[in-house]
Amino acid sequence: MAATAEGHGDDELHMGVAQMPAMEDYWAAGTRYPKIADVMPYRRFKTISRFIHFQDNNVSDPAQDRLYKVSPVLEHVRQNCLKVESVSGMVYDFLPYTGKSTFDAKKCPVKGIGAGVVVQLCSTIDNPSECVVYFDNFFSSLPLIQYLNESMGIRSLGTIRQNRLQECRLEKDKIQEQQGRGSYDFRVDNDAHVAVVKWVDNKAVTLASSCAAISPQKDVKRYSKEERRHITVSCPNMVSQYNVHMGGVDLADMLVALYHTPTKSHRWYLCLFWQMADIAINNGWLLYRRDANSLGMSKHQKLKKFRLEVTEALMCGGAKRGRPSGRSEEDMPDKCIKRPKVPRPIDDIRFDCVDHFPVVTDKGLVRRKEGGLTTILFFPRCLVGRLMMSANLKVDGVGLAVEVDGVGLVVEVEFDGVSLEVVSGPGINAASVLGGPDINAASVLGGPGINAASVLGGPGINAASVLGMNH
Repeated sequence: MAATAEGHGDDELHMGVAQMPAMEDYWAAGTRYPKIADVMPYRRFKTISRFIHFQDNNVSDPAQDRLYKVSPVLEHVRQNCLKVESVSGMVYDFLPYTGKSTFDAKKCPVKGIGAGVVVQLCSTIDNPSECVVYFDNFFSSLPLIQYLNESMGIRSLGTIRQNRLQECRLEKDKIQEQQGRGSYDFRVDNDAHVAVVKWVDNKAVTLASSCAAISPQKDVKRYSKEERRHITVSCPNMVSQYNVHMGGVDLADMLVALYHTPTKSHRWYLCLFWQMADIAINNGWLLYRRDANSLGMSKHQKLKKFRLEVTEALMCGGAKRGRPSGRSEEDMPDKCIKRPKVPRPIDDIRFDCVDHFPVVTDKGLVRRKEGGLTTILFFPRCLVGRLMMSANLKVDGVGLAVEVDGVGLVVEVEFDGVSLEVVSGPGINAASVLGGPDINAASVLGGPGINAASVLGGPGINAASVLGMNH
């Protein structure tokens, strides 16, 4: 059964920027992160993570699709990636590996997993004759380069391992390294249209290509440890082309690893889902940067800020869908404003009886946004007072004004007539406030943690017992 939940994905995307060792640390008292913890409680987050589904399990067949739990998301992201093409590191296509069944041996006569990946991904290229594919030595081989050129019309270039050169014999590394940096050796197969070159930089590197050769060569700057300065080194064209275009793959991998969404879960499909989310955000940022360059914008938004703005937009989104209800906005009840939990100090600090003195400030100096409540008496050491209440109590000639605002309490004594008035505060039963000497004050103070049985309605009221505090 499919399920969605607002806010859950926003939390995870934000976690990619503000990373912590464990998931529960974002809600823990000592390491609480409000940007995430205020969105939803930890229990709700874990419940959504446990029950979230992307497809009905009764519809798909695991024998036909091993990725059936997340295949709609994968296909949706993949189709959008296929709409863009660039050499700047954007992911154009991807292929989740699910074992031997991932590749069709009939479509790829070249042996090897790497060759199967290249052939499968290249099959979605719209104009193969106008494209060049670059890959590293995990994928490349001489039969693969030849097959791409002859059967698919795709030119390619990549580094290649020595044990995949077959009958192509080049100078040994030791002999060539003795000739110094910039030396190279090459072979060309005119029938297969494949060129192979071994070039020495810090060490020997071998490349094979069906689209580039040795010429034209160019000079590059390299630092020499022996001479302790930069020197000029001759570089074949094949190496220069590889260094220019292969950087896109490294950039895509680096961007995913830079702000990687935490994927610690026993449910494998969640890991794939968040990988797709990271790829989508990175592709969006690269598109933004490309458009900014074309518009001549001098300053670009950093990936971190871009990711945070996407998260903020998702958190503030969620427009109402469906037919509008008949109720007007005036008839709608006001939403209850929930105050975030203030972490309580450890018991060693709360009950050490050291320096627990209130600090008197100007009235209104410490103000909370919710309800406009204020405090003038503040307990900076323990911060135990967490009731959100503001009340004026006048009982039997003695007036007692109590105000609690999450961080402390205020007690002011006045001599006045016999009356009882509740001004404001969530959790207070204002309907019970009638005024007069016969008021049952216990019915008035219905806030959390209040010992209502201790409210006797006389001048000897124990304010500490009324508020449920340790002071």
